[in-house]
Amino acid sequence: MIKASQNTKSTAVDNNQLSTVMRSMDVDQWKYLVSRISNPTTAKIIVEYLDSDPTAKLQFAGIYVRARETVQRSRIRYAKAKQWGERLARLMSWISTSATKLRQRQSVAVDQNTLRKETPNQQPLIWPVLNVNI
Repeated sequence: MIKASQNTKSTAVDNNQLSTVMRSMDVDQWKYLVSRISNPTTAKIIVEYLDSDPTAKLQFAGIYVRARETVQRSRIRYAKAKQWGERLARLMSWISTSATKLRQRQSVAVDQNTLRKETPNQQPLIWPVLNVNI
């Protein structure tokens, strides 16, 4: 019986030490995550974790708000970049279409010029000579 109580005391001490070690590891991990909260991927992970645990969300409300802000800024940045990309794509499409039309016009003009030069029935222009006897 004495041995059983000693084993119980030693496991209780071991559990308390383990709990203390785990808490310090959690604090270190939270410090690491919070130091990277400006990274949108890390912020999204923090938000998802805190959304799944309401008590932790209340406990770390400041971290949650900062992480949500980072996620929102990332979404806005992505939307603006997408909008500019679409505008650039439309501009490039317009330039490509305009260049194609211009090339077609130039090839038609070149074809018409070659057709004019190759017509054999056309007489060369000659200036008439006036005989003026004074």
